[in-house]
Amino acid sequence: MKKMNWKSIVGWLVAIAVIFGIIGHNAYQNKKRSEDVFTIHALMPISGPFSVYAEDYKKGLELAQKEIDERYGAGKIKIELEDSQGNPSTAVSIYQQKIMGNKNRAMILVYSSTAKAIEPLMDGSVISSVVAATLPGVAKPEKHLYQITLTLKDMLASIHEYIGKKNIKTASVIYINDDYGAEGLRQFKAGFEKLGGQIIDEIPYNVTQSDLRLQILKAFQNNPEMFWVIGYGSNSYTILNQLVSLGYTGLIMTDYSYAWPGFYRQNPELAEHILTVTSTETEDFKKKYKPLGMDVISMAHLYDSAIVIADAYMKFQGDVTKMGDYISNLKNYNGTLGVWTMRSSGDIYLPTQVVRWVEGGLLPAEE
Repeated sequence: MKKMNWKSIVGWLVAIAVIFGIIGHNAYQNKKRSEDVFTIHALMPISGPFSVYAEDYKKGLELAQKEIDERYGAGKIKIELEDSQGNPSTAVSIYQQKIMGNKNRAMILVYSSTAKAIEPLMDGSVISSVVAATLPGVAKPEKHLYQITLTLKDMLASIHEYIGKKNIKTASVIYINDDYGAEGLRQFKAGFEKLGGQIIDEIPYNVTQSDLRLQILKAFQNNPEMFWVIGYGSNSYTILNQLVSLGYTGLIMTDYSYAWPGFYRQNPELAEHILTVTSTETEDFKKKYKPLGMDVISMAHLYDSAIVIADAYMKFQGDVTKMGDYISNLKNYNGTLGVWTMRSSGDIYLPTQVVRWVEGGLLPAEE
């Protein structure tokens, strides 16, 4: 067997070192390029009890990514979907592992509970938007956490106006038993009592609960002129179906979760019984986005959030303070949600309207 001389051994070692050096350099360059790409992490329930909305949320973000690429070029900004499972602790883990302490990151957080869990860990170094989150006090502009979605305050302004015109005086309330449902009950009750109305039944349900027929039948005994229904998730739609199938013929009004077109496509027989609330579709929305299959309620708040964050990043090249100032001062922004203005509290003022589902679309209730 021929022995290798020292020169051959050294040559092989040098070659191996060069190869590993090239591999290491390429890995470093790829990592650096990855870090240089501004990433918007969308923490949303892709699985779990609230995944009923996932496909629409994804579509809104896909349309936003396409728009961002057309405006600024592909590869400069990317939207990354993260499955929070609708669980705040899962969302916190994602934040800690992928976002906290990293440069060139932003977040879109779906649901108030997600934002409230992560907010204590935030130091203002990441621009964030929370959507599908109507509770007051969720936004923290001092930490660059903004609420780009309908608020309970704006939704209920339209609902109370409609009830007042109809001179409704008694109501039963079905509400999901969490922060959102409790606050929705409180705000609805306060406004209704100012109109001279009275809540005669309060019916809570848990997110895993899917049968309220006994409670609904009991409420029928008090002859309420209307039901106000507030909730979200697939079980909330089952409960609303029970209310109608048990024969209630009075006024049924819901929060904006029931303005989701998927609900009416799956339950067309319920459309004539329900009034809900959503933002006003702009002419720009009708011409540009509606033909793409986008609807205001389940896609537009994610779309607007992504576009606003991307615009802020490109204007100020990642300067978080300037990006935050830009978002804080947006006035009469012509978004897909409608024409909205950022309040000093970090949430948006967005005019709303009472609507019903008619022949495949949401139209003002009085039309």
